[in-house]
Amino acid sequence: MSYLINLSLAHKQIVVIGGGKIAKRKVEGLLKASENCKIHIVAPEIRSDFPTAQNLTFAKKVYEKKDLQKADLIFACTNDALLNATICRDKAPFQWVNDVSDKSRSDFWNVVLTEYENFQIGMASRDGNPQETLQFKQYLEEKFR
Repeated sequence: MSYLINLSLAHKQIVVIGGGKIAKRKVEGLLKASENCKIHIVAPEIRSDFPTAQNLTFAKKVYEKKDLQKADLIFACTNDALLNATICRDKAPFQWVNDVSDKSRSDFWNVVLTEYENFQIGMASRDGNPQETLQFKQYLEEKFR
């Protein structure tokens, strides 16, 4: 079981390894959550529709352990499960990592969010079933429209 919390990302250093669809979605959520964090994306290829912002930097290159040096939070968002596992092993004890390919290697993971008026509602299924969580999100959104 997990413990849901809200994190202030202000002045945090975030590293996202990967430049594909999932990495893009993570970065969009991070940008929405905080304008005051610094996000560094590392990937040999980065989608052309990736967001841009003043607090984003890009390194079009292959991942190296030194890419994690200043990170507070790390998102391993590659389509290579072995590389994601390597990123998880490379982190320092004070760093938190989210491996999108294997929740068991993650220190944290994102919840599904929905908004209603002045409220933001985060949810996750107890058994980690993302499809079930999305269905519940849709149910809530239909109920409160």
